[in-house]
Amino acid sequence: MIPVLKPRYGAQEVEAVAKVLQTGWTGLGPKTQEFETEFSKFIGGDVYTVGMNSCTSALHAALLIHEVGPGDEVIIPALNFVSGAHVITQCGAKPVWVDVMENTLCADPKDIAKKITKKTKAIVVMHYGGHPCDMNEIKDAAGAIPVIEDAAHACGAYYRHSRIGNLGNTTCFSFHAVKNLSMGEGGAIVTSNKKFRDKLMKLRWLGIDKSTSERSTTRSYSWDYSVEGFGLKYHLSDIAAAIGLVQLQNLDMANSRRRQIAKNYTKGFQDFWPVTTPTTDDSVISSQHLYVIRVNAKKRAALIDFLAESGIGSSVHYKPIFEHPAYATEDHNCPVTAQVAQQIMSLPLHLHLEDCDIDHVIDAVKGGLSW
Repeated sequence: MIPVLKPRYGAQEVEAVAKVLQTGWTGLGPKTQEFETEFSKFIGGDVYTVGMNSCTSALHAALLIHEVGPGDEVIIPALNFVSGAHVITQCGAKPVWVDVMENTLCADPKDIAKKITKKTKAIVVMHYGGHPCDMNEIKDAAGAIPVIEDAAHACGAYYRHSRIGNLGNTTCFSFHAVKNLSMGEGGAIVTSNKKFRDKLMKLRWLGIDKSTSERSTTRSYSWDYSVEGFGLKYHLSDIAAAIGLVQLQNLDMANSRRRQIAKNYTKGFQDFWPVTTPTTDDSVISSQHLYVIRVNAKKRAALIDFLAESGIGSSVHYKPIFEHPAYATEDHNCPVTAQVAQQIMSLPLHLHLEDCDIDHVIDAVKGGLSW
C-alpha cells in the first residue's frame, strides 16, 4: 500500500530521543529551549519561537493573546481543518467563513475585505497545502486587524523571499507526525512581538512564571513559583523537541524533494484533461505538504475506491467546515469553496516515494478516470 502521507525517521532521530531519555529530562526543558532558538534562526529575522504541544493549541493561544472573546468575530477560510473553528468557538467568538481562491485554494483577500465588520477581532489564514497566501493583499485588507497565520502545512515555505513565520502578527506551526517537520506531535508559535512571547511562555505552562527546568538550575531545586494569570498545559516536550532538531537540519532538502515529486505529478498529468493540477504562484516557494488535484465531482468517490483497490491511498483536504454538523449553516456565502470541495483529492506525497511509485499513482489515476 502506498499511503497518502507517511513520516520518515532515521537513526539520527532514534539517537536523539535515546539521549533525552538518558538525561531523565523528557518534559519541558533544555531541548525545547534549544529547538526554540534554532527554529527562530531557521525562520530568520528578529522573531521568537514558543514551542507548543500542537498547532491547535498554538492557534488557541494566538487568539487569547489577541484578546479574542465572547461577542467577537474571527474570519477564517471555510476550506480548512475543523480545529481552526473549534479554537474560535472555545474563545466564545464566532467563526466567519471566508472563501478561497480557485487557483491556490488559499483565502481570498477580496472576500476577507467584504466580510470584515466592526466585530472582527482577528483574521486567520491558512497556507493551504504549503502554498503561501497572498499576505500583502491580506494585510492590506485587514488594516489594523491582527492576522494569524495557520502555517500547519507551510513549514519551510517562502513568500516573496521571506520564510513563512516572518510576515504576520503571529504564525502557528504544526509538527504532527505527517507534517513536513515531524515530531510525532507538537507545534509552535512564532512572533516578532516580545511582549507576546513573554505572555505565551506563561500561557502555555499554566500561567506559571518559571518553568521547572529554570527552577532546577539553582544548586538546590527551587520549589517556589508564582501564578500571575490564567494558563493552559500547552507546552512542547523535550522528546519531541529532540526529534524536531534533527528534522530541522534536513527540512529544506526534504521540502525540495517534495517539490520534485509535485513536478513529476504535474508533468505526468500534462494534457490529461480529466485532472486539474495545482497552481503555484511565481511569488512563492511552496513547502508542498500536499499535492491536491481536482477531478469531476461525480467521479471522485469511485476514483478514491479504485485507487485503494490498486494499493494507493488518497484523501480529501478538506470537507468545508460549514458542512460539519457542529457548524452546519447555509449562510456561508463561499461559492468557490462549495464547488472545489466536491472536486479536490490529495495524492500520496511523502519522502518514502520513489519515482516508480509516482508513475504508478499517475497511471492508476488515469486508469480510474478513463471509463
